[in-house]
Amino acid sequence: MHTPEEEWEMLPDEADDPRFDEYGFRVKLQPARSGIFKSKGATETSGVTRWQRRSTPRQLSRRPIELKRLVRQGIPPMRRADVWLFLLRAETLRCVEPDEYYEFLRDHPSGIGRADAAEHRTSRQIDLDVSRTFPSHKVFGTSAGRGKLRSVLLAYARRNPAVGYVQGMGFLAAVLLLFLDEEAAFWCLCAIVERLLPESFFSPSLLGLRAELATFGALVSEKLPRLSRHLNEHGVVPELYATRWFIAGFATSLPMGTVLRIWDSFFFEGIKVFHRIGLALLKICEARLLNCGEQHHLLCVLQEEEAHCYDCGRLFALAFDTRSFIGPFPRARLVTLRAQYFIKLSGDTVERSTIPTSATASWERSAQDVEAQDDDGRIHLTLAPPDHDTSHPESEDEDQKSSCGESSDEEQHIETISSDAFEMISVDDVAGP
Repeated sequence: MHTPEEEWEMLPDEADDPRFDEYGFRVKLQPARSGIFKSKGATETSGVTRWQRRSTPRQLSRRPIELKRLVRQGIPPMRRADVWLFLLRAETLRCVEPDEYYEFLRDHPSGIGRADAAEHRTSRQIDLDVSRTFPSHKVFGTSAGRGKLRSVLLAYARRNPAVGYVQGMGFLAAVLLLFLDEEAAFWCLCAIVERLLPESFFSPSLLGLRAELATFGALVSEKLPRLSRHLNEHGVVPELYATRWFIAGFATSLPMGTVLRIWDSFFFEGIKVFHRIGLALLKICEARLLNCGEQHHLLCVLQEEEAHCYDCGRLFALAFDTRSFIGPFPRARLVTLRAQYFIKLSGDTVERSTIPTSATASWERSAQDVEAQDDDGRIHLTLAPPDHDTSHPESEDEDQKSSCGESSDEEQHIETISSDAFEMISVDDVAGP
C-alpha cells in the first residue's frame, strides 16, 4: 500500500505532476471570485504566433517600437531565455571578463582578514535567505536548487563587494534561474543591478531604493490624489507596501505568470515599468482601499488583490494607458524626481559633494539621452562591448497607443509564500548595518 507521497514519486514525468504549476510552484486552488483580476482564460503564450512571424530579437533591434509592443504582449516561455539575455545585453558584460570568470568567483573566496570576515557574514546571510526563497518550489525546495541559487548570489557578492548581498536579490536570481542556467543567471543579475536599477539601489543604506520609493509616492499623490491622502491618513506609506514590489520585482507579491510579463517589459524599458505597474495596482484596488479605515485592513486588502492579479491584459492596459489615467511618462521627469529625493534623503541638501558624482552624472546623461531619443523616436539596440555601447532600448513613443496583449492563462491558484519577514518587508528590514 503506497502512501500519497510515494504515489507522487511514481509519476513517470515530473512535468505532469499536478501539485506544481508550469513554473514549478506548488499550486493552491483558490475559489473563483468575481472581480477585475479574474482570469479570462486567454493564454500567456497567445503571442507565440506573433513572435514566429517576426525575425530574431537582434534583427528586431532595428524596429524598437515593434519590439516594445511585442515584449509588452509577453515573451513566449520557450523564447524567454534568449530574449532576456539579449535585452539585458548580458554578453557585453561577460565578454570583457576572463574565461571561467563565474566559476572562479563561485569557487574562490575574495579576501583575507577583514575582507574574509565580511564575506563570511555575507555567506551566512545568503545561507539563511536561500532557504526562505520560494521554499515550496519543486527546484528551490531541494538542496540542489538551493545550491545553484547560493552560488549565483555568492558569486555576485564577490564580484561587487561594494554592494555585496541584500535581501531581495535572492528572488531576482531565483526567477532568472527558472529559465537560465547558473552562469547566464549570474550575468543577467549583474546587468539588472549594475545597469537597470538606479545608482545606490542596493547600497548598504539602500539610499537608491529609498529615493525610488519616494518618487513612487510622489507619483501616487499626482495620479491618485484621493487614495494617496487616504493612505497617508492611516500611515500606509509606500515603504510599507511597495518595498517588496521594487526590491524583488513583484516576485513575492503577484502570481508568477504576471511577474514574468512585468519582467519582460522591465528588461526592455527599465524601472519605470515598476512605477507604472504599481500605479495600476493601486488604481484597480482604489475602491476597496477607500472603504478601509485601518492600516492593517488596508495592507491586507492590498495583498489580497495582489494575490489574485491574474488578468495581465487589464493590468497592462491601465499601466501603459497614455491617454487618460497615467498619461505620458517622460523618463527625464522620473530621473529628475529621483535625483531630488536622492539629494533630500542623503541628509544634506546643501553640499552636493555628499552625493556620488557618478550618480549625478548618470542622471544627467539619462535625461539627455531620453530627450534625444524623444526627438526622432529611434533607438539602436546593439550587442557591442561596453566601450562601444549605445544606450539601452528606452524609447517611450507615448503618443502611439500600445497594445497590451491578452490576459495570462493562470489557473485560480497561487504560490503560497511562507509567512516570514519578507512578506511585510519595509526598507528598514533590508537595510544593511
